[in-house]
Amino acid sequence: MALTRWRRPHYFSLPGGFARKIVYWSKRRIDAAKRNDPTFSQQDVMGYWDGEKIVVNSSEPLWVQIEVLGHEMTHAVHDWELWLKQYYVDPIKQEVGETLRDEEE
Repeated sequence: MALTRWRRPHYFSLPGGFARKIVYWSKRRIDAAKRNDPTFSQQDVMGYWDGEKIVVNSSEPLWVQIEVLGHEMTHAVHDWELWLKQYYVDPIKQEVGETLRDEEE
């Protein structure tokens, strides 16, 4: 029954406008895409997060794809935390700092 309920998501969106793709590529396509990437190890890849999208190895069984998606989402959420700081927290701090300086003068 669980198998029939699972629908592979193709994007995710987090608060603040952080939306990214989720793609399902074959092992062959993943290997081709990463062949010339010196930071990528040559180990068997089930999936990865590259900052722009989550790539899941569609050659793996469905339950492995689901586990990999969950694992890669944790990396994406961590990057979202950094993104929130860069796009919202730091600018707000600067605005408040400028306002406080203006009031003091």
